[in-house]
Amino acid sequence: MIALVAALAMLAQDVLGTVMVQAEAAALSLPAAVRRGDTRLPVWLAATARRYLSWRMWLAGLMDAAQWAVAITTTTISVTAFAGHDRGRQVAVALAVTAANVVGTTVGQAAGRRLLGRGGPRSVEDRLAALERSVERIAADGNRS
Repeated sequence: MIALVAALAMLAQDVLGTVMVQAEAAALSLPAAVRRGDTRLPVWLAATARRYLSWRMWLAGLMDAAQWAVAITTTTISVTAFAGHDRGRQVAVALAVTAANVVGTTVGQAAGRRLLGRGGPRSVEDRLAALERSVERIAADGNRS
């Protein structure tokens, strides 16, 4: 029973942590004007304000707080199990938490993509095509000025 509780706590911790990282990354992406090299102070200030007032940053903060609470639970259960003299329980907790760690990260990635409106993983060809389109847009903008 203790191994199951520890595994569930680890699963929740990983899901929350993965969504937190995705939300931070989405909130901290630079706006198009800054990516094009616009270094004017108002553009940078507006970009910074948008980043820190973004709902994604608040989501990241909430996920971090929730993850901390679950992490304390995982740690307490694991340390309690490891402090005992029951080898079977120690091995069961270690294996269950390790498996939940892997599954939690995978589930967290899927949950983050769904929650943050991001598509699934793209192929190298798709990423290369998007990069080429960006370079063409930047070159076209540079030719107009």
